[in-house]
Amino acid sequence: MFKVLLYFFYLFLPFSFALNPIETVDLPIARVIVIALFLGWLAGALLKKQIEVRALGVLSLFLFWLLWSTLSVLWALDPTWSMRKIVFLLNIGLLFPILVTLTQETLAKVSQAFVIGAVGIALVACVEASLQFFLPLENILTLWNTRVLPVFLGNNFSLVVTEYSSLLVNILGTTYLRATAFFPDPHTLSLYLGLALPLVFIWQQRTKTLVARVSLGVVVIAILLTFSRGAYVALLLTYGGLLLMLLAKNPHRYGKYFLVGIMLLGGVFLGTPIGPRILSSVATEDGSRIERLRLLDEALQASFERPLLGVGIGNYPLLVKPDAGFREPIYVHNLYLDIVVETGFIGLLLFLSFIGSSVWLGWRKWQQYQDPLTLACGTGIVYFLFHGFFEAPLFSFHVMFALFLLLAYQAVPRTKTV
Repeated sequence: MFKVLLYFFYLFLPFSFALNPIETVDLPIARVIVIALFLGWLAGALLKKQIEVRALGVLSLFLFWLLWSTLSVLWALDPTWSMRKIVFLLNIGLLFPILVTLTQETLAKVSQAFVIGAVGIALVACVEASLQFFLPLENILTLWNTRVLPVFLGNNFSLVVTEYSSLLVNILGTTYLRATAFFPDPHTLSLYLGLALPLVFIWQQRTKTLVARVSLGVVVIAILLTFSRGAYVALLLTYGGLLLMLLAKNPHRYGKYFLVGIMLLGGVFLGTPIGPRILSSVATEDGSRIERLRLLDEALQASFERPLLGVGIGNYPLLVKPDAGFREPIYVHNLYLDIVVETGFIGLLLFLSFIGSSVWLGWRKWQQYQDPLTLACGTGIVYFLFHGFFEAPLFSFHVMFALFLLLAYQAVPRTKTV
């Protein structure tokens, strides 16, 4: 029964709606379900009088990182700002210990649910973006901001997302609607779908069905329609590097994929607004680029002022704007600097050790068994790490739950053919 619930949790994760138990609190249902899953898992383990952790080293590093992040409240500029983030991390952190007690076979089945859910939300994102060809942008924005987002983000968070909306992008004088589906912004959606993309590809390779091929295309198109430059860079670096690695290993087998990739890249770059969108990243007059560089410069200076401990988790907004409000979206737009400035280089070292140890175990496992799903999970994690240079997804429960699943599959030893 527990495994079935976990399966449905990942299936409906991208469609998680929010509760408003009190007027000022938005509570995503996925975070409530995780608590229930943890209590159910713990009760089952106590009845069996046994907990079998299959990746103790990786779990230990995860718990050390979680503990260090929690302890940062002791030296935080304002401990009350830290507590909100700590509660969030402890909440989502309940899932990873569960995942590393499961077999690789069970995790593979759960990953199927993750894939189906990702394809579903990608389809929603494509439909959303296609509305701009049939309805005025003002009507779509009204629909999304007043009807859709309050259901899935909560009444309070949806107001913040609307105030600091990133639904629109201007490319060469034309305004486009960006795909976000039920996520707060296009970058979070592109991160989630990027983690799922290699697993969808494996599904397509294994089944060779029309449904799987169309699903793969839908996920790729949805990522492209986010117009997230971080996603574009992550796609190029991740899959360009993967193709070169496979091409060196077996040029006859993978040469066709390399040629198709070059052709698709050229077509997308030259024949769609994506090319100009990417080039705007180096445009000196691009306002988003200027603002991000300013944030990076501020974060770098702050990180060298308190390099070991940081300013305390959740306290970066107070560093740059002492009168900032709780819900103001002030962050570095860089996963690594975001961690350094709040929990110091110690926090970053622990986080990267947690991620890196799982990737290393997965790499060794793939070399030994050539399991395609292991390589797919590793590819998704690499995409996350590249995308992290442009976004800070640490406090997105969608992204972190997806990442935990891929990390667990990498870390858990092989038990049988999956």
